[in-house]
Amino acid sequence: MNYDPYDAAMKGESPDPQRFWGQLAVECYKCALIKGQGRVPYDPAVHRGRKAHWSIEFTIAHVDPTMPLIEHKTVQWSPDFVKKTQPSVQALLPDLAALKGLKVGQFRPLWELKGMWVSGQLVPQPEPQERFDCMVFDAIYADEDTCRAAYEANSGQEIGDPTAGLPFEPEESSPESNPEREALAAFLPAMWGQAKHQPASMEELLKKSHVLSAVFDLNSPEVKAVMSDT
Repeated sequence: MNYDPYDAAMKGESPDPQRFWGQLAVECYKCALIKGQGRVPYDPAVHRGRKAHWSIEFTIAHVDPTMPLIEHKTVQWSPDFVKKTQPSVQALLPDLAALKGLKVGQFRPLWELKGMWVSGQLVPQPEPQERFDCMVFDAIYADEDTCRAAYEANSGQEIGDPTAGLPFEPEESSPESNPEREALAAFLPAMWGQAKHQPASMEELLKKSHVLSAVFDLNSPEVKAVMSDT
């Protein structure tokens, strides 16, 4: 029987929300930590004197399409990444290398994990906090079918045929692929809001950002897409 979230909500049931099986998206970019704003793209002209950090964002598209996305955002020195997430990734490197025909130590783990099917769990933060969102991986799968079978065997839920299309298409290391551009594009909607949905103001704000102006202008597809969604 397929999992019905509406029926489960009425019964108070839960398919073990601490566990997950799905396709992984990973984004890394240089950031500055600003009080009141959190992580923003690092701009040497604006953030002079501030230390740059590496922001790491994980998103899981659950193999069961009725389940919501699972997200975790961190930085490379944070205890949750150093003590929990990073060791779990390191433990999977032999399996990842075998699946992709690579040699351990000769590839970028986080890059190669993009688009892969994984399982794991959300565990408490290493520090005494109430957040229960630290991401730990425990297995990697060759494809969606294998991941789905593992989920169904563990949960007892049957989710039927594979979903049409992958939530996150695997990326190839090619000149056309630009993960930094994709990460920076995530900040365009907030800037469009700051510009009060005025193209002239958007153009001015873009010009003031040393980082974003080096990548985008009003004619960039990403900028046009953000402005057209208003």
